[in-house]
Amino acid sequence: MIAKIGGEKAIREALEKGVVYGGDSTGAIIAGPTLKHYDIADVPTFAPETIYEGLNLIDFAILPHWGSGEFGQKVKEVEDELIKDGFKTKRLTDKEYILVENGEIQLNNHVARD
Repeated sequence: MIAKIGGEKAIREALEKGVVYGGDSTGAIIAGPTLKHYDIADVPTFAPETIYEGLNLIDFAILPHWGSGEFGQKVKEVEDELIKDGFKTKRLTDKEYILVENGEIQLNNHVARD
């Protein structure tokens, strides 16, 4: 859907203007180099065509929901396939996030605020 509506161009233009990109689950996955193998965990039945290239905002594939009961084993299978294909990966639990600022990458834990 992003490719169909020109979303990649809009995201890149927004980033150039200083807008912060944030993505949860699929939004985080598409920031990486590939969408290949993620269909193991989430079947894209509504997609009219499959595009496997990510936005390449980061040079590694994010594995969201790491250790969750619902996706745990499937995300491990995705990781195994990505590694076989030569992709670098980063695992994220549902309480973690990655911050990329000025080319520096930090893994952080989400702290709930009251």
